Amino acid sequence: MKKNIIIFGDSYGDPEYFTSQNKFNDTITWHELLKSNYIVINHSVSGSGPHYSFKKYYEFISKKQRTKDYICVFLLSGQDRINFPGKHPSSGTHIGWDNKNKKSYLINEKDKSFYDDFKSEIDFFYLTMQEEIDWFNYKNISFLFVNSILLGLKTIIFLTSCSYDIRGAVLDFEKMNNSNFFISPTVLSDVSEMEFNDMKKNKSYSHFAFTDFRRNHFSQENHEIFYKNIEKIINNDYILYDFKKHLNPLNYYGTISHNDSIDDNKFIYD
Repeated sequence: MKKNIIIFGDSYGDPEYFTSQNKFNDTITWHELLKSNYIVINHSVSGSGPHYSFKKYYEFISKKQRTKDYICVFLLSGQDRINFPGKHPSSGTHIGWDNKNKKSYLINEKDKSFYDDFKSEIDFFYLTMQEEIDWFNYKNISFLFVNSILLGLKTIIFLTSCSYDIRGAVLDFEKMNNSNFFISPTVLSDVSEMEFNDMKKNKSYSHFAFTDFRRNHFSQENHEIFYKNIEKIINNDYILYDFKKHLNPLNYYGTISHNDSIDDNKFIYD
């Protein structure tokens, strides 16, 4: 009997993550490969954050089904991605918060009318919750760890980006790893960027966003490696395969666009 895998996350797991470009649409993704051995339930939505993902997670654990029959794969994305009332969860990547200057900003035009209508409310929310948001993913990881014990729910966590200050804590969190809980030291956005063989040159650009044509930001090679590594982790084998690096130029995988809203030295997936 096949075991169940339930996935929560953003564009790194979204089964509907296609672009208008069909260059990579025949890619077989890591979550599709898992279907050969597991029943896969996928709640990932491109552009969403943990605020949305945990809504789906709460629904899952509240149903009181046999959680021991599930394996949870949690793709933990930017903690400042908020699922505002009445907005599709994908809108989390359209509005940002400037911690230094204490103000929100529009990352792109996709939610301009909503932002213009509710800017004061958005600013008030971020100002009120700023410290909670800063610590949100620390709490999220701890909560998932505790539930792996209390619910007997094998849990595997991957950070999808380091747009939040958590990288320095990854090694500490790794101390929590055991036969029923695993947090990977590998950040998925790093894997995506390491596929580019000219990333260092393109990093010299400031204020730029990247429109990615790859399914879930991976080449076919790294989808297969990611799938194999998840299989290894499920079997408590933590000697993982290395991801492929320096495969092709950046413009082979997508296009760069200028965006003044984006800070210097930040690489934003549009």
